[in-house]
Amino acid sequence: MIYSFLLLILVSGMSASGCVTIDRVGYLRVADSRVTLLSGKGELILRSPELIEELRNLDGARVDVVGTVSGRRVRVVGYRLLDPGNGMQPYVGQLTIGQLDVSVYDIALGRRYTLARPLPVSIFELHGAKVWITGEVVGTDLIRVADFGIIRPPEP
Repeated sequence: MIYSFLLLILVSGMSASGCVTIDRVGYLRVADSRVTLLSGKGELILRSPELIEELRNLDGARVDVVGTVSGRRVRVVGYRLLDPGNGMQPYVGQLTIGQLDVSVYDIALGRRYTLARPLPVSIFELHGAKVWITGEVVGTDLIRVADFGIIRPPEP
């Protein structure tokens, strides 16, 4: 009997606490101290001690959020940036400023891309930051940067 109940919970996407697991695409909106996800299914309030600051830095972006929902509140356990707001697919990862080049390690693709120069001067102060980069890929691992943004600032 208990096995059947647990199987029902797993199949339905409901956790033992009564929360439902979701995977929802929508647009982030930041107002005051609240971060919400707007989708065709309504507005959800996002919570996550680990990720909320990153989500705040993505106001207006289109994201895919994964978490558990209870009512209108979502405990976010992960997200994927789909469009930072400029209509382009981003490369997301940690920025490395080397002696000879600037690169970003794209987390989702498991691949390092070198950023073609010239680059905005402000990017050189962001070693170690989690960033999004959009632009044209030239060759196999070189990106001609069109735009970039900071998701998580570098550690001081």
